[in-house]
Amino acid sequence: MIFDPKFYLYLSVFVAPLRSYSITKVGNFNLSFFRFFLILSVFMEILSLLKFKAKLSSMNRVNFILTTLLLLLFALSLSVLTSPNIYEGDSISRFLVKLIGFLYIIYFSIAFSKKCIIKSAIKVYLLSSIIPLMIGMYQVVYFLIHHSFPLLPFSRFSVIEGESIGALGTQYWIYPRITSTFLEPNYFGLFLTSIIIMSISLLSIRGDKANKAERILPRIVLWILISFSLIELIFTLSLSAVGGFIVGILICIFLIRLNFVKLVKFSFAFIPLLFVANYLFSFLLNMNIIQMLKDRIFIRMESMNTLFGRKVFLNAALRSFSKSPLIGVGFGGLFTYIGNISSVSSAHNAFLTFLAEQGLLGFIPLVAFYSYIICRIYITFIYFSHQGDIQMAQIGIGLLSCLIAFVVASQFYDAIFSFDASWVLMAIATSYAILEPLDLKRDRS
Repeated sequence: MIFDPKFYLYLSVFVAPLRSYSITKVGNFNLSFFRFFLILSVFMEILSLLKFKAKLSSMNRVNFILTTLLLLLFALSLSVLTSPNIYEGDSISRFLVKLIGFLYIIYFSIAFSKKCIIKSAIKVYLLSSIIPLMIGMYQVVYFLIHHSFPLLPFSRFSVIEGESIGALGTQYWIYPRITSTFLEPNYFGLFLTSIIIMSISLLSIRGDKANKAERILPRIVLWILISFSLIELIFTLSLSAVGGFIVGILICIFLIRLNFVKLVKFSFAFIPLLFVANYLFSFLLNMNIIQMLKDRIFIRMESMNTLFGRKVFLNAALRSFSKSPLIGVGFGGLFTYIGNISSVSSAHNAFLTFLAEQGLLGFIPLVAFYSYIICRIYITFIYFSHQGDIQMAQIGIGLLSCLIAFVVASQFYDAIFSFDASWVLMAIATSYAILEPLDLKRDRS
């Protein structure tokens, strides 16, 4: 097992949410547990490929994916050369994060595009939420009792430095915004969104179909993950994550084709949960989570004339693009326009940031990659539905809904390329998307 690349791959999936921890640091780049186990998995896979050269033939079916991703890697590398100051802010770190992330997608999709591995990866991905959910709930309760955030467990491994080392979470007005093992409440909220949507898609397998399908996780476990994730999603106070969640849930419901009765049942399963949680928090900790959401939304509504504070970042991205539309202004180039209001070279929109820094050379392959993946996931989902493989079909629904939710949320915050668990989800989705009928028949036999 110690020489099996899949073992380290599953470990990388499991530890991906532990974004607040690192093993060591090179400049501003953190060697997280995810990246460490990914490197081990890649190394073991190289040894395996050298031993079994026949595996290389699997690359023939991913030509389009490889082309777009290699163009993206080229655009990222070019952005380092064209950067006005690569040492400005966290430019080097963001370059390395994206470089490793896209290499991870290539590696995962080539080496592990098998039904059995995708099922196992989804299982590990869902189980990876247990530790973040436990720490997140601990942060909520601790804050509401002590009005301060607790230290992160094993905080000596934390990537946070300075006065705030190990104490994660931010305060919004009088309310806590929890981050759990993530560096940012928006990242955590997006991760919780994927856990909820994926769990719901698996829960939709019922009756005789559920008996025939091998369960990835027991239904009670999925319900527990959904319940805690929903409560903690509220406490992230991330409107971008909530917006992505709403879009993702609607797509999931549409693809599952829930009839009216089932839709009402699902609704009644969530609404009482929200009110019970609100009552418990109000009674025990004097915190009204419904009022908290209302305050967050109404305060945000007051900034509609500035596009919720994003107008200046939008203008900066467009000015950067107009300056160098083909190859972009390079990593850190946005500082020229937003350096006085932000310490990070970002347009608060993942795709506009790409357009500004990597230009059309990077933006077009990025859009092509996501468009192709989304279409291919839908085609593969239809194939599994017609073949009667309900479990793989429901996994496709979950992946498609999560991917679109991430894209929507990233229109309001630069998140999709910023945390390890997001790269894991994109890699699993890519592996699912490039499954071909011949491969499916081979897996079945």
